[in-house]
Amino acid sequence: MPKRGRGNLSRSTRAASGAKKRRDSETPEEHAARLEQNRLCQAERRAVERRGRAPASPQAEPLRTAEDRAAEDEADRQHRLEQDRLRTAEDRAAEGEAERQHRRELDRQHTAECRASESQTVHMHRLDVQRQRQSQRRTAEAADEHDLRLHAQADRRRDRLLELAHQPHVLGRMDRQCPHCGALRWNDEPASICCHSGKTHLEPRRDPPDFLKRLLTGEHPDSSQFLKDIRKYNGALHMTSLGAAQREQPGWNPSFILHGQMHHRIGSLLPNPEDPARFCQVFFVDEELQTRLQWATGLNSRLLAELQATLHDCNSYVRSFKSAVDLLRSDPQLQNAKVVINSDARPSGEHVRRFNLPECSEVGILTDLGDDEGVIQAQRRDVILRLRDGGLQDICETHRSYDPLEYVLLFPFGEDGWHIGLKQDRGITNMKFYAFMIQVRPGQFNSLLYGRRLFQQYLVDQAAKIESERLTYIRQHQKDLQSESLRGLRDALHEDDGNPEEVGKHIILTSSYVGGPRYRLERQQDAMAYVHAYGRPDLFLTMTCNPKWPEILAELLPGQTAVDRPDITARVFELKKKAFLNRLKSLFGDTLARVCSLEYQKRGLPHVHALLWLADKLKPDQYDSIISAEIPDPVADADLHKLVAENLLHGPCGQQLNPGAPCMENGVCSKRYPRAFLAATRVEEDGYPHYCRRSVEMGGFSVTKMAKLRGGQKANFTFDNRWVVPYCPALLREFRCHLNVEICATVKAIKYVVKYITKGSDMAAYQVRQEAASASASTTAPTVGQSAHGKMVDEIKDYLLGRYIGPMEAVNTILGFEVHSRYPPVIRLAVHLKDEQRVFFTRETAQAVAARPKDTTLTAFFDLCRQDEVARGLLYQEVPRHFTWDNRAHTWHRAGRGRETAGQPAGVVTTGNIGRITQSVLEWATASTCACSW
Repeated sequence: MPKRGRGNLSRSTRAASGAKKRRDSETPEEHAARLEQNRLCQAERRAVERRGRAPASPQAEPLRTAEDRAAEDEADRQHRLEQDRLRTAEDRAAEGEAERQHRRELDRQHTAECRASESQTVHMHRLDVQRQRQSQRRTAEAADEHDLRLHAQADRRRDRLLELAHQPHVLGRMDRQCPHCGALRWNDEPASICCHSGKTHLEPRRDPPDFLKRLLTGEHPDSSQFLKDIRKYNGALHMTSLGAAQREQPGWNPSFILHGQMHHRIGSLLPNPEDPARFCQVFFVDEELQTRLQWATGLNSRLLAELQATLHDCNSYVRSFKSAVDLLRSDPQLQNAKVVINSDARPSGEHVRRFNLPECSEVGILTDLGDDEGVIQAQRRDVILRLRDGGLQDICETHRSYDPLEYVLLFPFGEDGWHIGLKQDRGITNMKFYAFMIQVRPGQFNSLLYGRRLFQQYLVDQAAKIESERLTYIRQHQKDLQSESLRGLRDALHEDDGNPEEVGKHIILTSSYVGGPRYRLERQQDAMAYVHAYGRPDLFLTMTCNPKWPEILAELLPGQTAVDRPDITARVFELKKKAFLNRLKSLFGDTLARVCSLEYQKRGLPHVHALLWLADKLKPDQYDSIISAEIPDPVADADLHKLVAENLLHGPCGQQLNPGAPCMENGVCSKRYPRAFLAATRVEEDGYPHYCRRSVEMGGFSVTKMAKLRGGQKANFTFDNRWVVPYCPALLREFRCHLNVEICATVKAIKYVVKYITKGSDMAAYQVRQEAASASASTTAPTVGQSAHGKMVDEIKDYLLGRYIGPMEAVNTILGFEVHSRYPPVIRLAVHLKDEQRVFFTRETAQAVAARPKDTTLTAFFDLCRQDEVARGLLYQEVPRHFTWDNRAHTWHRAGRGRETAGQPAGVVTTGNIGRITQSVLEWATASTCACSW
């Protein structure tokens, strides 16, 4: 037997040593090749092992695996999982970048296939499991782990800022077609924006006459002049008088803006012998064209004559009026008859003395309008005209002729507008009707979209009609809004002559009306509730619509600009606004609260304000990484340099440069420009950070561009960093518009910012003055329903006197876009003395309300504390975080959804709801003050 010597051992040692030397000297490519070879060999060995113990059928392998895993104990299972994790970690550590990307792509595809094939039940179960797992992890984490997680999220989102640095937000083309009405929309728009998923169906409109169509589309030689003055041409041909305080906004964004109320009025069919013909009367005089040119100067007489002839040929109202005038002139017995425009397209129950005209049925003639017939016509809101005299009368906004009599160039055939019958018979409200009318449908010619300035007027008119209907409803239901303290109601009812109709009687504009003074005051107080709960806000952002966005320009018709299509501009901004608000969380981290408000300037462009309360508060050393107030390097970052130069340079303004600038007040810039040069960012006592603004000598940059200077003259002006509006570079690159970002550094700036964000759109400046009471005046109490000085308080009228409606705000009203949003919800908590709560009643319910008043949030809280042990440990203001208020049953219930918190009993979850103490829902004594304080 050979002796075991040192030679064999030395040979294996030498072999191992040689292999180690070869591995130490191999290149990265050789190292990767060796590992790949080892993996292939290992895979072959495992395949051989599997073949050696291959089952009789393919189904037996998973069964054997399941049996083995069912038989293993917890220690074996943990050992197997640990081995799998180690093997996976080794494999992933050895894989290259291409292999890693390929593996991740396969994982994404597999995940997408699994989620696409899962049922709704499985989907909801998976989400619930994920939420529970996340809630358990966050409940169990310690305070330092919680802070570490928030910081890690903030770091990841800071990295995301860099990833998004050169990725502009793109909506794509408006190419998705509604399967019900054929309207086009963007991919992110809701399917209900056009026809409410098929619930609104209207007959397709006929193409306008060929002559008018060529004028609208730019194919006629006179199209340019016609489209420029289309409102003048329509004003020379319309049959009604437009009663409105109009405001023409000049400049680069010309807009038709309504101030106050709008009325359509119509007079008699023929003028008195001593009066000139006006409006519809012009169609029936001998010198028709000359009469029109007297009232509308600067128009092309040949073009006006052709338009006039076109309306005589095709407009049903012109032909009906002409037939009626001819009949009344020819028959002496009909000299005192009246011409009636039916409120319904096909009225039922024709009067026996009604003469239907042979050519068309738009109007009828009544020979005698008795008292009963007059009441019926008034109730139906028919338009009743005399041959002469009679004065002007308003056309009801719910009348079918309201639109075609005014917009004769948009409705040349006299097609019906929205009328009350559509709502009563088919459930089509005016809002749904006009949302349907302004859509783009391939293959259908929509003359509204070619109307330019006349289209602006049409939109504003219809938005005013929609608001008017809402305000009319509020005015007609004032009895439902009668309010008084419970004690006051009981005292009034116990008087001998107590009349519940004389208690709490005011004409009020409720806080539910969007845009009203009470609505804005409620939103301001809600925002201050966030301040009370979370302290100062962190960021104040303002994004303004850019009419040069490519999504807007791509959808314009030939020859149009953004101002000609407020429908497209408003829709694009709505989508950009939603994307902007969604992006804020991914960029700045978890948000504790957010307030967002949409506003419209008098020049027509919309802008959105947002206040953010971040979970991870910003620190002064982070300001410069988020916000910049400097012009970028034109060489190193040419794209950002161009964006800042186009969108974020203020002015120039000032007494020397441009004293007539819009920002100038009392000889100084209200925005405090130009700012001072600073070498570094610092926070001053005024509550705002003073950002780094370096001069050219300090290493800053400047840009020279055309600007409006003193006297309105345009000349080259050199802007330096003193004129830059603070911005976030990542957001500016993505949304490419005027996007101001400010940091709220101290509490001192909060009240101004909160009031600014909830102030609402531009309103007219007016003041309600009340004369001081005379010293010798009687001390008798004023009449109920009047102010202390004998004047009725009418908040609806005050609101109408001060409002402005521009074309883009009109589109927002028609399409129902959101004006104000906030998160989390704010629950208003009433506070009152016993029997001093505010109660609502009518004449029929006054006795029942006085006997059994409904619980308020306060009285229901008292009942809750008697029944629920958890509620007894909460302050009144803390109740909304764990309980929800049932507004119908007037009771508190435990919240069903929320996050589980350590230390809370089973079944109790925590929500993000904020409680806000309010003295009463409506304070009548301060109604006039609230209405005028804005």
